[in-house]
Amino acid sequence: MRIRSLDYIRGLCILFMLITHGMHFWLTDSSMWLFTLEAITLGSIVASGFVFVSGVGFGLSWVKGEHTCVSEKDQYLRALSSGVILLLLSACFNLFTTFFGPNGWQAITWWNLFQCLAFSRLLGILFVKIKTKWGIIAIGCLIIFAAIFLDRIDYGENSNPLTALLFTLFFKPLDGYPFLIYFPFYLMGMLVGKEIQHYTENPAAFREVIKQWLKVSGGFMFLGFALGLQFSSRQLGWTFITWLETYPTNVITALPLFTILDSYAWCFFFNGAQLFLLLSLFYYLDVRHQGVHFGKTSNKGILELFGQYSFTIYITHLALYGFNVNYNAVTIWAPLIALILIIWLCFWLVDKFGKGKISIEYLIGILGDGLYHQLQARVIIMTASKDNLDLEKKISQRVVG
Repeated sequence: MRIRSLDYIRGLCILFMLITHGMHFWLTDSSMWLFTLEAITLGSIVASGFVFVSGVGFGLSWVKGEHTCVSEKDQYLRALSSGVILLLLSACFNLFTTFFGPNGWQAITWWNLFQCLAFSRLLGILFVKIKTKWGIIAIGCLIIFAAIFLDRIDYGENSNPLTALLFTLFFKPLDGYPFLIYFPFYLMGMLVGKEIQHYTENPAAFREVIKQWLKVSGGFMFLGFALGLQFSSRQLGWTFITWLETYPTNVITALPLFTILDSYAWCFFFNGAQLFLLLSLFYYLDVRHQGVHFGKTSNKGILELFGQYSFTIYITHLALYGFNVNYNAVTIWAPLIALILIIWLCFWLVDKFGKGKISIEYLIGILGDGLYHQLQARVIIMTASKDNLDLEKKISQRVVG
């Protein structure tokens, strides 16, 4: 069964992303306080949601493969294939931003969304067999480790070549998708995705499963909130406090730590928040309304459509950089609504006439399947060669004997 809640969360992330980036690109400097308020709320759901949902999808597909008797070797080959294709896509993305972006060659190794997802998929393979309890503990340890590590290398502000290299490898840029900070979101998604797929095979066990994961969600949110009540003026790649100062009567010089993107408190809180959002939508869409038909392709809702074409919209919306327009906190809303409706109309037409085949998602699927079959053929040849060598060795031993 297709998990509808995943498409809806992807769709929400795309919708909030268009609002977030539209404000970021088009607001005047004196109105950036509005972007800050949006970024630390809806923008946080976007930033963590893309990686979290990718992990959920991986967990779902892995368990589905187990239930359909797909060999473990083939499971690993498919995961490796999709990870490599995402890595190639991320390299193309970084090359594009290097040539056409404002940061030049230093952006060639920066952590973008696709690069983060690729490494998460490749390294997530190592955690796919981990028990849920130990996986949750590992997530907490990774969040704490990343925070300590980032502090020890002075947040990339030290001129020491070694710390600069380590910062570039694992965190640069902080306002992108640094791997060590976002990998825990992928792991959390993978763990709950495996549980959800098990539920689809055993609906009677869902009530207990949902209770357990709601406890995990509440625990992470409470921990993030409790740890994040302390105020901090460090901005971790973003200049939220500086932007808040653009509000005429603002006297804010620090923010609660759980509202500061990429802080350890923020990671704990939004891991829990993503879990709660997924469980809520999953219960409403996939349990209470299981079997309800959503209509033909041309009748898909805006969130479903955005969710289905999330990668494609993510890449194409960067054309907004080319529109050199400025709006204030009042006039920004009409252009944002127009932007959302135009993108919805464009992809409604793409979906109606292309049937899902005119998209980055479709291309990734085709390339991933092609690479998988090539790897599978190589493994078969290598296995056959090894078996032949073993057979020849046994025959020679018998002849000598």
